[in-house]
Amino acid sequence: MSVLFSSVKYMFKNFWYVLLFAVLPAIFLALSLDYRSIHDYVVAFLTGEPRVEFLDFFCIWSLFHFHSLLSIIYGVCTFVCVVVSASFLFVLVEKHMRLGRRTPNGVLAGFKNAFLPVLGVAALYFVLYELFVVVLSSLLFAVSSIPNTIAVYFLTVVVYFALFFALFYVASTFYLWLPCKLMTGFSVYDTFRYSYRLAAGERTKLVLAFTLFTAITVAVVALSSLLPSYAHYIVTFVLFAFAFLDFCIRMETVYFKADKLDREDIVHSYKEY
Repeated sequence: MSVLFSSVKYMFKNFWYVLLFAVLPAIFLALSLDYRSIHDYVVAFLTGEPRVEFLDFFCIWSLFHFHSLLSIIYGVCTFVCVVVSASFLFVLVEKHMRLGRRTPNGVLAGFKNAFLPVLGVAALYFVLYELFVVVLSSLLFAVSSIPNTIAVYFLTVVVYFALFFALFYVASTFYLWLPCKLMTGFSVYDTFRYSYRLAAGERTKLVLAFTLFTAITVAVVALSSLLPSYAHYIVTFVLFAFAFLDFCIRMETVYFKADKLDREDIVHSYKEY
């Protein structure tokens, strides 16, 4: 349960401390969604005709739906804002958990140390996700070409479950690399070996947390696409602000748990000195 909800508990307990860092990533991530493609597919899925073209599937899931130059700009801005905001967020959250203090002292120095590792991990996740989108879109398009509609529905669900499970499993193998790198300063390879061992004991819980998190996200995005576009973007902005904070903060909470480190934001042992 701690893997599932520790990040949420920290987030709400320190809401105003971390909220600012989620604003820009959430804005651009919401704007990068292809509202029309999502709306059309949800309507088709709910009305008994779950068939769209490959490009439609790709635009639904990818950060870059290529329907306009503006959509590409939004995708690039999303990546840049995620890297910059996450760098600051990790520095402040790690300091709070290690020292029990929520002060801006040393933030810029910490940002310089965190930026390149965060950039590397963000790029890795981005490439992994976009490859996942290509495979997912290809399989969904192949399934949608089957004449039997019931078979299309059944195989669509199977494809989603199978590919998302594979994505979550792969993502969990290096999920703790970043907090481990920032905490220990080990080399890239040594950090991976150590973080991999730590993540191994939490992998089932991580996959479960990713599954719950993704199911809620997909459901909200899909249902909000039935609303007017402005309402859809407002709902997804709020959703992605929460999702960004949850994903980043969970890295820290799970790392502290897996490495059996005391969290000073909870135990407050610094007050004894």
